[in-house]
Amino acid sequence: MADSVTDRRVRPIEDAAEAGQWKTALKECEKCQKKGEKSDRFLALKALVLVHQTDERLRERGRVEALQLARREHVPTNQRAIDLLADTLDELELGDESDKLWQRAISQSDNKDLAFSHMWKCIAKDHWLEAQKSLASFRKAFPKERQYEFWNVVMCFLAHLDPTVDTKQRALFGTLAYRMLVKLAEAVPNQDELVAPGKSIVTAEELYFLVHVYLDGGHAAEAVQLLCSPRFDENSNIGKQDPQLRSELLIKALTEAEKWDQAFSICVELLKEPENAIDDRVWDLLLKAEANATTHRRADLETLLIDHTSDSRPHNRSAFVARMRYIKSRAGAGDQDNNDLLSLCQAYFSQHQTKIFVFTDLLPILRSLNRGDRDRFQKFLSEQQSAPNGRQALVMFERCVEPPSTDLTVVLRRAREAVELNHLAHQEGLKATNMILLAALDLCYSSMVSSKVDYILRAIVLLELARAQDPDAFHLSVLLIESYVKLGAISQALGRFAKLSIKNLQMESVAHLILSRISSIHPHQAMNEGLILDPIEALDAGVDVITRGADSLQGTLRMGLQNGSYSQIINTVQVKASNRTSIQKWLYAIEANKIMRLTNKLPELIVDPPTGRFADLRDYSFLYRLTEQDDKVHDYLRGGPRNRGAFAKAMLFVDNVANFLKFDLEAADANNSQISYGRIKEQAGPLLKELANTPDWQQEMTEAETRLLACSLLLRQAIVQICEHEPAPSDENQPISTIHQIIADAITHADGQAANPATSDQSLGGITKIPVWEFLHKSFSWLEVCQTLALFLEWRQKKQRQTKGKGAKKSAAKKGGKNGQQDPEDKDRLGDAELSEWIGREIYPALRDKETSTAASTGELITTLHRAIRESALQMLDSLSVEDTVVGKLVDLVLGTGNGSDPSTEEDEAWNRTMEKLCGEKGSKERALVERVCRSVVKSWVESLEGILQIQVKEV
Repeated sequence: MADSVTDRRVRPIEDAAEAGQWKTALKECEKCQKKGEKSDRFLALKALVLVHQTDERLRERGRVEALQLARREHVPTNQRAIDLLADTLDELELGDESDKLWQRAISQSDNKDLAFSHMWKCIAKDHWLEAQKSLASFRKAFPKERQYEFWNVVMCFLAHLDPTVDTKQRALFGTLAYRMLVKLAEAVPNQDELVAPGKSIVTAEELYFLVHVYLDGGHAAEAVQLLCSPRFDENSNIGKQDPQLRSELLIKALTEAEKWDQAFSICVELLKEPENAIDDRVWDLLLKAEANATTHRRADLETLLIDHTSDSRPHNRSAFVARMRYIKSRAGAGDQDNNDLLSLCQAYFSQHQTKIFVFTDLLPILRSLNRGDRDRFQKFLSEQQSAPNGRQALVMFERCVEPPSTDLTVVLRRAREAVELNHLAHQEGLKATNMILLAALDLCYSSMVSSKVDYILRAIVLLELARAQDPDAFHLSVLLIESYVKLGAISQALGRFAKLSIKNLQMESVAHLILSRISSIHPHQAMNEGLILDPIEALDAGVDVITRGADSLQGTLRMGLQNGSYSQIINTVQVKASNRTSIQKWLYAIEANKIMRLTNKLPELIVDPPTGRFADLRDYSFLYRLTEQDDKVHDYLRGGPRNRGAFAKAMLFVDNVANFLKFDLEAADANNSQISYGRIKEQAGPLLKELANTPDWQQEMTEAETRLLACSLLLRQAIVQICEHEPAPSDENQPISTIHQIIADAITHADGQAANPATSDQSLGGITKIPVWEFLHKSFSWLEVCQTLALFLEWRQKKQRQTKGKGAKKSAAKKGGKNGQQDPEDKDRLGDAELSEWIGREIYPALRDKETSTAASTGELITTLHRAIRESALQMLDSLSVEDTVVGKLVDLVLGTGNGSDPSTEEDEAWNRTMEKLCGEKGSKERALVERVCRSVVKSWVESLEGILQIQVKEV
């Protein structure tokens, strides 16, 4: 009855609190108190309401009441009261008090649900140490519950894995988990003994966890011994539960133990089972064991390989690959080996010629063949012309096995042959999508080595034509996205990205190809086939996928514990840890803030990066590739270099500098301004040290990004000097003077580009200049510099007005210790001369040779640079103004028709004939598609250039 009365009285308070109406909630608390309500639930709720008030006195009163209730001798044991009180303590950043509250409540109550609730909360926050303490407390209270015994071991091991736990404690919990598992393993009975519930390992999943802990602690030899013992071998009760899992664990343990003689013998026994005979891991370990064994086992291995690849047995892909690898390792041993290897390659191809993996398996082997054997294999392929994919195999062979050619004629001929093969297959009602992919990659490679982007346009047309025939081909869409990005048709790339059918896969894998630098190529909304695509929404969706992925793992952990799926638990915890420090979260947040500032919106404060390394979960394995040359093509199409941890931390510093200026100019953001200032003041020195310890950090950034970093570091110096009232440095070390030199050089470079004829990588189809990726990236990056400098000038004027209003202040005394020595607190202080020297050495070598800028003002330089960027964009817009004419030129370029497309070589003529045949006559649907693609590219260029013109830079 009392509970129902309390529930009725506090309901209005809880409703108001859930709606965020804290003043209303406080009034309801006062009404409830007048009615004599004194339950723990009410008292906890009142404290929560008080700490959310704006009045500091009420907040302090709520703090006092919360601590009194939490520290009371008879601690609250009502579930709802503890939840509310814990939320209050967390709001007050008193996490230790919250943990003590739960521990005391659990110890004073035999309520099992209360202990479980705390444990699940700790697990949700990855607080494994607290979860272990909670579990240990009620494990003693419920000793007959067997699963709690094993849960305790799991929590000890997870505490050992937790990087936030003290090193000594981690080692202690790791040892504790290992020793408890040793006892549980020793207690496993023999076949004729009774099982003692709770005192031994009884399931295959528990065996998995045992081996995992053993291997983590460096006890691999013991794990092998256990798995081979009668308690856990293939004939034991546990071993029979999941034979494949036991074999997998045994292979892992043998590999880490490096007991090669024993490993060889065990692999021989494993291969007697059909399911193990087709397991690549068993064969891999067998080959490694033979190569490292102390006894001579070559004859045994060869007999085994011959037996498993004989005609009398069903074809075994794993055995064939193992035998080919083994013979390859003995390359040059004799003619017989070479003949055997060639025969195996031919037999393997005949068996798997229609499979996509056939050349992936064969390539390492074929490359090891001598020239004569390669010619014989090529002749063998030519004799397979009547077989499915016969001619395609020849193209694949030539492309993948022959050394990469630097002769563009050879590369273009190979690409043309692939296109013709696809066309023939299509006429016969077959698919040969891989031929178009190879042709497009070769065309993009030609663009890379010749700096001619017209090859990329032709690749795009081929990919779009193939996609019309096979709209579900994932690799076609991905390569299209990359090609559109490189060509500067960003809205087209965003449109293709938005239409990928598998949404989660799209965000988790492909998103980083286009979103990692989206602020510097397309910070505004994009229009594509009636769709409005907002980069901010895409970035938010990217972060949401990562966050949701981490949140969804909570249920997986809970189910794993309840079902005893310990392999699931370990994998889930590892994934959660990676998601928590995923570099994509910070990269997307940085890009979102850049876009917010470029569009004159207020950015958000980004949380500090992890103390250790970022987890890089970006996937590149899905990109279609066959050779290292293809990897280089994908890197080329990406535009900028692959950004990693050094890039992320450098751009976070840039973000904090710009955010501080933005926040400090907004009166409502004093708290964010203070946090940002603390970051830029404290993090500059450590950032330079981290970059010094990362030798290849410049390979993660474009030239424009290194200039942006240099300007932000210099602005940080000027900001700190003003805020700390430090004496101005000498002219040659003035941060603003150095910025003048950088901006003046950028203006000179921009003027030079505007005056010079078009470079080959920016001209296309007779159009003087087009906005390729590099142009867009440089333009938006320098616009970001201009905006940040304009913010600084506005902020400096504001500070000067404030100083005049308060009266002139005396310059702060020079900081230092006794006798003018450096104060110990300033040992990490970043000096102006030191920073200028670092920038001149690491980022801008020409800076050291330049004289101090004589520009009249920073404002004039910003205006001049902004004008130069706008003029370049306007020139390009002018050249694209007659859309139909431009589209016609692009179509002529693709088809090799028109006045400006005279072929210079026989291969050019062959290409033109192939494209005309592929694209059909005028009026055909193929020709209409080509025109539509070219028109979309032009519209996308115009949209990108108009985006540059939309960026406003305030004149100060």
